[in-house]
Amino acid sequence: MSTSGTEIVDTKGNAVRLACNNWYGAHLERYVVNGLDEVNIDTLSELMVDQGFNCVRLPFSLEMYYSNPVVSHSAVSANSHLYGKTALEVFDATINSLTKAGLAVILNNHISDAIWCCDNDDSNGLWHNKNYSAQ
Repeated sequence: MSTSGTEIVDTKGNAVRLACNNWYGAHLERYVVNGLDEVNIDTLSELMVDQGFNCVRLPFSLEMYYSNPVVSHSAVSANSHLYGKTALEVFDATINSLTKAGLAVILNNHISDAIWCCDNDDSNGLWHNKNYSAQ
């Protein structure tokens, strides 16, 4: 997809209407999208297509990106091929699964610290905070 004037278009220049859903979780303390402990990643991606979606908003945290820990087996227990992988490797696998299913991915730098947000005291209202610079 790309843009042409005020429209989003496919590779043939046809206008595309986005029908997106949100796959949250990578911005939280487990650093992976929710559901990978219950269902195979490709099955989840295919279910989104089957339900009529053509894109996915994929939030992540700066903490996930910069700390990039190995994720716990419990977070990906329905996807043993992800055992021993880092958060970014699982995030990449998520994007690969979604795009393989034909879904566009909208990356969302959602939060700095890997926590559920938002309140007036969590310091995550912008793309930076005391732990992550504005640069």
